[in-house]
Amino acid sequence: MTSKCKGNIGEMAVAKDLMQQGYSVFTELGDSCRTDLIAIVDNKPIKIQVKAGIEKGGCIGISTFKAGKAGYSYTYTSDDCDVFAVYNLNRDIVSYVGWDYIKENSNGGFGIRYTPPKNNQMNKVHMFNKFEDFKQHLGTLIGKRPDC
Repeated sequence: MTSKCKGNIGEMAVAKDLMQQGYSVFTELGDSCRTDLIAIVDNKPIKIQVKAGIEKGGCIGISTFKAGKAGYSYTYTSDDCDVFAVYNLNRDIVSYVGWDYIKENSNGGFGIRYTPPKNNQMNKVHMFNKFEDFKQHLGTLIGKRPDC
């Protein structure tokens, strides 16, 4: 499966998940923007960047950096998106990570774990169950701090 196909499936899965939670969701046309979806939360537009991946070793890594075959490279900022939505193709589940959390816990990359590490070390391990609630990860955007 191509990365473009994985991304399209991820965007549809995230849109479905958010719509099932009662949010209005808008999509980008043309694939030239750094925001994949917009959800309306408490009458505010929330910009979402979707990452779809295949779980490896109980984890999916996401990066705030993007590069392409045409020679471009870019690091996402909080101006581009408010939340990263991570779609796990293996498990058909969505995780949400807000910029507030990424700024406090990342240096350009971030991994979400679906199974505990084999060495049982849990310090700085980001387990999936902390990222299931979309609204929880909106942080300062809607006047709340992340709770995880």
